[in-house]
Amino acid sequence: MRHKISRFSAVAVVLSVVLLSACSGEEPGEAQPAGTEPSTAAESSGAPSVSDSVDSGDGDAPTVGLDPCSLLSPEELSEFGQVDSAGPESTGGARACSWQTGVEAGNDGFAVGIAIRDSQGVKDAEPIEGNPVRAGSIGDREVAQMPGPGGCIVALGVGETSRVDVTLNGFKFDDMCGTVSEIAEIVEPKLPKG
Repeated sequence: MRHKISRFSAVAVVLSVVLLSACSGEEPGEAQPAGTEPSTAAESSGAPSVSDSVDSGDGDAPTVGLDPCSLLSPEELSEFGQVDSAGPESTGGARACSWQTGVEAGNDGFAVGIAIRDSQGVKDAEPIEGNPVRAGSIGDREVAQMPGPGGCIVALGVGETSRVDVTLNGFKFDDMCGTVSEIAEIVEPKLPKG
């Protein structure tokens, strides 16, 4: 039996190396079968994702120098659950960063994302699957709340033409929009006044 375990372990290690080497930083995106349209996990699950509009970037936007990964830490998110930090990424033309819990069979997990949009303001927020966009504020900052199945987005206005989206996906919390609003309250004081 010991020989079978060693052989299985060796095969698992080789498969992991092969699969991970296929995901290099040289070619961004996900592999797709020929003739199919790319999709995201959020699109296929029906969970909200950050708007897919391309953000061309505005050099004069107050958000230009912001690093999305500096706006939250695993320690700040610990009151909501243990999360792993992730590196920067690009999603829908925005600079983004995400944190998530591991989801094992039977456990509820969640993911938190921050996306910085240099040339899209709160007024550009779009409904998710027909759910209305709710206007509001956090402190003196204008926000738009976008609920959707399996999650919610709070867009924090940074001036008229830029914003920072805080996204929560998963099924751990009964009130996703209430929870993501609490997370947005942690982010808000770190943003420049637009």
